[in-house]
Amino acid sequence: MSAMRRWLVPMVIAAVAGGAIAGATAVPAADPAEATYVHYRKVIHAAERCRLDFPFGTSEQTRMAVYIDAKVDNAISAGRRLSLIEQAKRDVDKLVDAKGCGSDVADLLAVYDAELAPLLKP
Repeated sequence: MSAMRRWLVPMVIAAVAGGAIAGATAVPAADPAEATYVHYRKVIHAAERCRLDFPFGTSEQTRMAVYIDAKVDNAISAGRRLSLIEQAKRDVDKLVDAKGCGSDVADLLAVYDAELAPLLKP
């Protein structure tokens, strides 16, 4: 990742989370596309926390993002996506920190195994 991207990504995420970007609110996903997007992003973060213990790389993130974008028919803006990703991460972090990777996360991991993990195979 270039030095500029390392600096820019956290700034954009902070701006979105803080509501500095117009239309970027941290309210729960209200429409079906956003709910689907958040669900898949929870699946990814649950896999990172409970299976890998580190974040997916750029290549894996890209393959999963293409799949998710097709699921939501590319109906969510880039700024809103960042906000929804952060929301999903917070939700999964709270769940895993409170209850671990047991049964409460099992449904998310099942979706990962069935839908996303096959995308990552060479």
